[in-house]
This record gives sequence, structure tokens and C-alpha cells, in this order.
Amino acid sequence: MRNGFEADYFLADAWFGNKTTIRLTEDCDMTALLRMKKDQTKYRFSTLKEGEIHYQMRSATELFQQFVRKQWDKIPGTSYQSKVIDVELNIAKNKGDPVGEKCAYYMYGELTMMKRANLESMTGLYF
Repeated sequence: MRNGFEADYFLADAWFGNKTTIRLTEDCDMTALLRMKKDQTKYRFSTLKEGEIHYQMRSATELFQQFVRKQWDKIPGTSYQSKVIDVELNIAKNKGDPVGEKCAYYMYGELTMMKRANLESMTGLYF
């Protein structure tokens, strides 16, 4: 970017799947397409129950176990299956920054999990 290179999208593997990279792409007005690390990063997931929004903080592994496992959607014409979950990620720089339901540091994204017959699944995040 400093050398005059312009881009609308940032595509990266898990090595760059972190909050620092997401903040950078946001600052540069780029769309991030990242494969996320399988770590303990917590995503905010919301559900609607009896007309009220309930928030849960879950890692990608926990989201997989609760909302994806045995609930895959087939991708027509391929041997792949996927599942997309709408999540939010707190991208605050400091631990002391506010968190909670109305925190301005949360970014909306789609957590996409894909697999091909009997192979390990991949987790990607789109902001």
C-alpha cells in the first residue's frame, strides 16, 4: 500500500488469520478473506430466542461442535460440503477496551467451514 499498490481484497492463509491483520485490512478499506487459525479465538455468535437476542462467545472448534457437526450443507455438483455461520469478532487493540453487546470494536463476518469427503475441514473468515 505504501508503494502505490491498490487492492480491494486481502486473501491469506492461516499464518495471517489474526486480529492484527483484520484491523489492518479494515484501516485500508479492504475486504479480508482469511483462513483462521485453530486457536482459542472467541467469536460472538447470536441467537434469537423468544424475541430476544442472546449472545454466546465460542471458539471455532466450539462453533463446529455445536452448529456444524452433522449439519453440513452439500455444494451442488461437487464432493464438498460447507456451513456458514454469521459471527462477530472483537478487534480491540487493548484488553482494557470495552467489550459487550454494544461494543464498537466488534466486526461482523461469516465463518465458513468446508470439507471434502472424509478430509479435515477448513475454517475461513470473510469480513
